[in-house]
Amino acid sequence: KVKDGLDKENKSNLSKKMIGEIKNNDLSDEEKSRETFNDKIILTVKTLINKNFQTITLENVAEKVHMSSCYLSKFFKEATGENFSDYILNIKMNKAKELLMDIKYRICDVSNIVGYSNPKNFSRAFKNYTGKTPSQFRKGE
Repeated sequence: KVKDGLDKENKSNLSKKMIGEIKNNDLSDEEKSRETFNDKIILTVKTLINKNFQTITLENVAEKVHMSSCYLSKFFKEATGENFSDYILNIKMNKAKELLMDIKYRICDVSNIVGYSNPKNFSRAFKNYTGKTPSQFRKGE
């Protein structure tokens, strides 16, 4: 039923928004700036990965954001809910899926483009990720 001009879903959304604003107001200026700083670090990390996913390593990125690789790994997981290596794998496999749909690329070409020097390793990783070999994926099986 609609009561007071708001249905249950709208009331729930309004409540969540108000709670978020209250929580945000409870944060000190230092906590807010730390949160913003952390967001900037994650954005920088993701940008570096997206631009260099073929060859990027945790150590490369950690050096760029002035953190130890161990700390960056934990920091990334806490901030995004995803492991650093899983994030890179997702980027590579999504790019591979895109390239496999284009017939001008051979599977070994796709392998090289997404950063695998050995096509067999690429095929194994692709199958683990998608449940299909690159050939099966390409054929729509």
